[in-house]
Amino acid sequence: MKRKTSFSLGLAFLLLFTIEKLQAEELPLLETKQAINNLRYLANDGKFTYYQRRSGSLLFSTNYKVTEVMKGEIGTSYNITNSEHKINLVLTKDITYHLIYNIRKSYQIFIIPYGKHISKRIGEGVNPKLHLKDQWISYYEPYENTLIFQNIKRSVLSYKIRLKNKKNPYFIPQVIMLSDNTILFTDLNAKGIPGVILFERNSKKLEAVYKADTPYQRIELCRLGNQLYVGEFGLSRLDPGSYISQISTDKFDYLSRKVIYESPYNDIGHIRCKVDPNKLYFVRNNKAQAKKEYYEAAVLDLQSKKVKTLTSLKFVTQITYMDGFLLVPQKGKYYVIHGKNDLTKVDLLERKKTSSSDPGQTSEK
Repeated sequence: MKRKTSFSLGLAFLLLFTIEKLQAEELPLLETKQAINNLRYLANDGKFTYYQRRSGSLLFSTNYKVTEVMKGEIGTSYNITNSEHKINLVLTKDITYHLIYNIRKSYQIFIIPYGKHISKRIGEGVNPKLHLKDQWISYYEPYENTLIFQNIKRSVLSYKIRLKNKKNPYFIPQVIMLSDNTILFTDLNAKGIPGVILFERNSKKLEAVYKADTPYQRIELCRLGNQLYVGEFGLSRLDPGSYISQISTDKFDYLSRKVIYESPYNDIGHIRCKVDPNKLYFVRNNKAQAKKEYYEAAVLDLQSKKVKTLTSLKFVTQITYMDGFLLVPQKGKYYVIHGKNDLTKVDLLERKKTSSSDPGQTSEK
């Protein structure tokens, strides 16, 4: 009798594992002509890519031509991000990727026009972000505890904001530019409690528009058009809970925010709001369904306020945005939750003869 029970339980476990595996495989994998581990940026239509080599070079490939963007020492690692406007790209260069394992490490930051190969150095820091139709860039200097803002076309237009945080050396602020003059960012007070700060550049006035109830919360900011989404996610099981609020930026009033999602559990967050004005993507704690904590990518319909789980991978930690794609990385693979998945058969532009006078370009094989 015990053997039969054991066999039944084993069979049930095997079936459950098989079902979960099949569900995970139903989500399409990103397929590209370039090796995924070398790929650093891929256009949504597949017509150009940026990829790196172990030699430390970053390359730009389009129209059957390959152009070197920049060189680095062996082992140099690059990362490229963009906004939904696709005017500029932000490039970070880590020359000590396999040498220094410091999560406060700063990176060299560059700007590249979208779909081009000429770069412009901006500075050094972490968490670079484009604002106001790619006219401005912000980044954070962790050792100076300072936010830097710089106009991309007119580099003389720049300014700094020093944070008050002295409690958490690993804190990285969230930043949104509502206009050339008005900035929202997150900070920590003397007790480590997070809040949202409004900064007026002309008057240099700082105003705390929101303060969390406990230091065991994390705040995220995401803007799409004239809507601002604010996520508050618990960090402790003693004081759990997650909320997402919506605020209009036309006549900005933080107190007018309305809660569009709430959960009694601690979601991871990583809100992505750039791909669809009617949908918001984030990483959700699915404890309500499984009676144990596991995390999946989910989408919140902003009209019906209904939430739908998109993955069945059990341990999703982030959602990556790239040129209209939304990707879930896991175990060296990238699952596509928004956008095309198979770019191996995309018809590229017709091959053109490479001029021998341009040493920076070679034929791609």
